[in-house]
Amino acid sequence: MDPRVSKTAGLIEILKLHHIDLKEIVTFGDADNDYDMTLNAGIGVVMVNGSDKTKSVADYITDDNDHDDIGNYIEKFILGKQ
Repeated sequence: MDPRVSKTAGLIEILKLHHIDLKEIVTFGDADNDYDMTLNAGIGVVMVNGSDKTKSVADYITDDNDHDDIGNYIEKFILGKQ
């Protein structure tokens, strides 16, 4: 695949349209193809059952992707619920 094509590159293009910097967002991932996105986001969240490579750059590791991982993070850190 062309190295210019990635989740991070696509995300940056969308964020440019809205005048948002990558450092201002939270990303969620679990695989090696989420590594750059996780590394460069303001907050990179990775599932506990995600790849070791991507977990190594995560700001936060959440539940596995079979148990409300993203929802639990949003409720706890964005909505302030526990």
